[in-house]
Amino acid sequence: MNALINDTQDFFRSLNDDVEVRLYINTPFIRIISIIAISLLCSCTTPSSQYSNLARNFAFAQSQIQTDRFTHTYYLNLNAIALKNKRNLALTPGGPLHIYLEGDGTPWVEGKWIAIDPTPRRSIMLPLMHLDTAPAILLGRPCYHLDKKDKHCVPNDWTMGRYSSKVVESMVQAIEKLQSELGFSSLAIFGHSGGGSMAILIANALKNKSPKVDTIVTLAANIDTDVWTASLSHLPLTDSINPANLPPLPEQTDVLHLFGSDDSVVQVDLFDKYLSNNRDVRSHTYNGFDHTCCWQSIWPSILNQIVNHQNSPLNPAVTE
Repeated sequence: MNALINDTQDFFRSLNDDVEVRLYINTPFIRIISIIAISLLCSCTTPSSQYSNLARNFAFAQSQIQTDRFTHTYYLNLNAIALKNKRNLALTPGGPLHIYLEGDGTPWVEGKWIAIDPTPRRSIMLPLMHLDTAPAILLGRPCYHLDKKDKHCVPNDWTMGRYSSKVVESMVQAIEKLQSELGFSSLAIFGHSGGGSMAILIANALKNKSPKVDTIVTLAANIDTDVWTASLSHLPLTDSINPANLPPLPEQTDVLHLFGSDDSVVQVDLFDKYLSNNRDVRSHTYNGFDHTCCWQSIWPSILNQIVNHQNSPLNPAVTE
């Protein structure tokens, strides 16, 4: 029985479940009940598998790419699939490759325990990418969207160090490989919440390099992470890079930060200092929008401007 319990504990801890669990099993009866409970819990789908199922519902292809340090899962829309597989010889890269970045997901469970699988429980960016007719890729962060643990992952990579230099460098390396494989020389990066901060960090790392970043659009992004964590009484992200502390991006990169007036997670007035120190970037606040609603309603207009007005700054006012 002890061997069975130990094997069961090891198996349970290896799963990408919501939270690391310690089992305290002291009596034969409790041991039997625990084995039954573990069996039921193990039958549940993980956040990574749920996310993959949603991507399949949108007819996105899922693949993985290896960098020097991490494994990244990514999802391709139909036009990106055609380019990757060279099935449509008439389809050639004419504009920037669209890169979508999700938010931080669930680094912590109930703010108390480190999540084993930080993959977002709800996707904001997959539905937006579904509206995109240009070749587009949703790139997962290190340690997210994985069926099996990456041996290089440690909890710090999605908690205090979620925007660390090694995470950013791995994201950049994955993007460089993907844009080269698909034949693009420029990027448009779209990020929701923490994905918006990651977009700024990636663009900063790609300054004076190829591919060049033409456009960044962030949705409800925590672009000053020190101010943001303090506003929510969260632990500071001590091992992360704060986008607000970086120098401004090149003028040729069109940067647009979009916020919601009803967002209680990322409040726009927290970032007045950042926006005033970066006068080349623009921002817009949509009345009635919150952290997750209602970004799909304005997304086709944003995409249309990127495709049809590549030499003009994005104008969020036309979406209202």
